[in-house]
Amino acid sequence: MSSNPSSSKPGVRLVEPGTVSSSPLSDKLTTRQLLPVLLICLLGLVVRLIGLRWSLPDAAHPFSTYHPDEVVNLGVARTVNFIQGKIDIKYYNYGSLYFYLVAIVMDMGKTYGFVSKLDAASSIQSLAAHMDGLFLSGRLVSFLSGIFTIPVVYAIGKRLEGHRVGLYASLLFALTPLSVVDSDFFTVDSTGVLFVALALLYALKMYEDGALKETIAAGVWVGLASATKYNLGMVLVAPVLALMLGKMNRKLLKLFSLCLSSILAFLIACPGCFMHFQEFWYGIPGNPQTGLAYELFVHSRTGHGLLFVNTGPGWWYHLIISLPWGLGILMETGSICGLLFVLHRRKKPDLILGVFVVFFFLLTSLSAVRFARYMLPLIPVFAVMFTQLCFTCSERYRLPGKSIFVLVLMATGIYTFSLVHCMATTPPQDRSASYINAHIPPKGTVAFATLPWFYSPPLSPLFGAPDPANRRRAATESKRFTLVLPETDWDESVLTPTPDAVVVSNFETMHPLRLHQKPAINFMNALKAYRAHVFSKGILWCGPPEGTIIPDDILYICPTITVYTPPQK
Repeated sequence: MSSNPSSSKPGVRLVEPGTVSSSPLSDKLTTRQLLPVLLICLLGLVVRLIGLRWSLPDAAHPFSTYHPDEVVNLGVARTVNFIQGKIDIKYYNYGSLYFYLVAIVMDMGKTYGFVSKLDAASSIQSLAAHMDGLFLSGRLVSFLSGIFTIPVVYAIGKRLEGHRVGLYASLLFALTPLSVVDSDFFTVDSTGVLFVALALLYALKMYEDGALKETIAAGVWVGLASATKYNLGMVLVAPVLALMLGKMNRKLLKLFSLCLSSILAFLIACPGCFMHFQEFWYGIPGNPQTGLAYELFVHSRTGHGLLFVNTGPGWWYHLIISLPWGLGILMETGSICGLLFVLHRRKKPDLILGVFVVFFFLLTSLSAVRFARYMLPLIPVFAVMFTQLCFTCSERYRLPGKSIFVLVLMATGIYTFSLVHCMATTPPQDRSASYINAHIPPKGTVAFATLPWFYSPPLSPLFGAPDPANRRRAATESKRFTLVLPETDWDESVLTPTPDAVVVSNFETMHPLRLHQKPAINFMNALKAYRAHVFSKGILWCGPPEGTIIPDDILYICPTITVYTPPQK
């Protein structure tokens, strides 16, 4: 007779830790289970909501925000008009799905008054309000994607280890710094992460029961992920591995169904790849930095200006720069330990996620472009694996594991709240502009070390324009100040005659000074006699050490801008 009384009850099946429940009711939640999941989603919503309006257009910068990609993405989304049948986004550095979703939200906003109307006689305030609604439409898609990812992370954790692991993993993901910050940007990444998480969830479902409908669903999510951002198609490795490891029949048929559903979903969500192949592959005529071929074979090889020059191999850069800033050092350490833990256990469901993490990380690290946001698709898995480590270790280490989880969760939450605090308060660009307007006399001279952009005080409405020619032209049209721009970066001639103010951002200085470039060093040395007025947003309420490399994804919300004035001013 069995010593476990529940084993003799019909219909009850015990599930060993680390295995996937085969119960057909494994996806259903009781009211008692659903409530904490909803509360965690609410927490994730509130945290993301705090910074949602960061740097949206106003009278000082009515055309753009302080994130350089957002104005480009807005231009792409505005090319879509479903009523008129315009679905060619032309700009195919990314798939078109995200921009289709943004276009739908924009149309709803215009219909219900969320996006204000604009006419030829509109004032600068009316223009700013109109652009505010357009940018917010794009951010809402990212915002909702970030929130919807939280219950998906719960479902992944629950399917692997049960309700408790799913709950704590979703809580950790809801507070992960890079996920929170990126959910407030008008960019494709947060939406792509949602589709990746869904593909991983359905890969686990495939392994569990091997049903054809689960296979097709996994393929659809893979296709939608790649139609949002092409490299996210690498998540296909998870359902393929689930087919290989699972005990299911007709594997070849299911592999064919998986691939076919992925391709069809991609083609439906990104029809430009066959409707306008020339623009899809080669980019916009006259703009060599567009198109899939550029992203695959040029951008990934040549890098992104000075940002990643002399920063070591990609895998090392992401380990010491991207992940510490994106997760916090404690969560990064815990995530790596969690990955090693589940790989060591060699449970097949764990391997599906673990192989995806290793595969995606290594292939992404081959690129010479290394933005921290490239690690976002790994964060849902990291949250689950670290939670598994803390809550499914042996009984001897169970209490220390729980204590470590609480410590990491608290540290992660504090770091995240410091970032959203930066987003919720006045940006350094606006504060430095207010200082210049208050202390520099009309027609006074304001000099710049490089061509002004999103990181500069908005002394011209066009300083956020993506086209450098427009930004240079804007300086000549200023009526408040005489804006002095260098012909080439770090041209010291802008300091003669002595200007009333010189504006420098750490976006401009970080990499030239790190690489010991003489023009930048000489320019900054020439400013040592000036008085420095620093406007910054400290992370964790204190700035990082001088010379620290901060990923652009984080630096967007907390730059340091210094206004130098001559001693006599």
